[in-house]
Amino acid sequence: MAKKKTAPGKAPYETPPQVPAELPDDPDELKAIIGRLEFDNAVLREVLAVLKADSAFMPGSLARDEKAKAALALQPRYGAVAACAALGLPHSTFYSVIGRLTRPDRDDGLDEAVARAFLEDGAAARGYRFVTVRASEILGRPVSEKRVRRSMAKQGFEVCFAGRRLKYGSYKGEIDPPAPNLLSGLTAPTASAPTAPTRSGLATSTQFSLPDGGKVYLSAVIDLFDGKPVGWSAGISPDADLANSSLMKAALALRPGEGPIVHTDRGCHYRWDGWKTICADFGLTRSMSRKAKSPDNAACEGFFGAFKNEVFYGRDWSGWTAEEFVALLETMMEWWSSGRLKGFRDEGPLRYDTIDGRRMRLGLAA
Repeated sequence: MAKKKTAPGKAPYETPPQVPAELPDDPDELKAIIGRLEFDNAVLREVLAVLKADSAFMPGSLARDEKAKAALALQPRYGAVAACAALGLPHSTFYSVIGRLTRPDRDDGLDEAVARAFLEDGAAARGYRFVTVRASEILGRPVSEKRVRRSMAKQGFEVCFAGRRLKYGSYKGEIDPPAPNLLSGLTAPTASAPTAPTRSGLATSTQFSLPDGGKVYLSAVIDLFDGKPVGWSAGISPDADLANSSLMKAALALRPGEGPIVHTDRGCHYRWDGWKTICADFGLTRSMSRKAKSPDNAACEGFFGAFKNEVFYGRDWSGWTAEEFVALLETMMEWWSSGRLKGFRDEGPLRYDTIDGRRMRLGLAA
């Protein structure tokens, strides 16, 4: 007898499986009927298990995903072909749905990795680009910036200095003929850095205003090679001694025969006799930015901007004295080279490492 044709996507029966009124005497036919009944009952059990429905519910009423779940449960015993045929589910649809349902969750562990990268590695002061790279390293697989930003928004993460914009101008006029601009074009953020340390450095100073009225000043000399602070001084007075002492510390760290360029803005501290004498004694070549061209010293200004964003802005400094904050600055400047993660591209993908760690890895430090 020809089998009854069924419409595509529809179960081959409309009523629950029933035992025939008369059972055949042939054992083989009887086994076939029993096998068919067992299969039909298994299909219904899986349908009911998926939907938690009553016994009157029919497989043809299932949604596509529900049919695929029932077929997946039947597959180990009866095979995907028979299970899909009984449920009226095309094979291609079955494998497509199961592939989607069993695919690993891409966001599994993402929130935890983002929280660790933002709060611990970035101290709540590094943006989504840093968090994306660190979260990918923590999870051991690439993570998209879009998903990281979504995770940060969901967890309420925002860099502590967000929204702060300050404008400041320090130009007060010329006091003597300025030194030439020897690093023109080399100190901008997009310029290529020197290929080795101590060939050129940048110097400037900045101010920290504490809530209780105290002010602290930091003068620093930054190696243009990788942004390492090579000399600095912190104090409560922005005088020439503060600038001179930071330059002296940087000069004392030089090896014999090294005489790098020291680039500064046109501030008066870098044009007095004390600064000039230190440069002459250690063979340092003076260089100065052009008039009213702060981008000429952008790398050093960028260092202070990043330092304040990560260390100072967005944090409560109430109750701190100037002396306590000076001591903290000393610690944080050391940490900037030895503990802070910075992104580098050394003939390959972006890699985060400490400045000191990278120098050791490249054989540039003992």
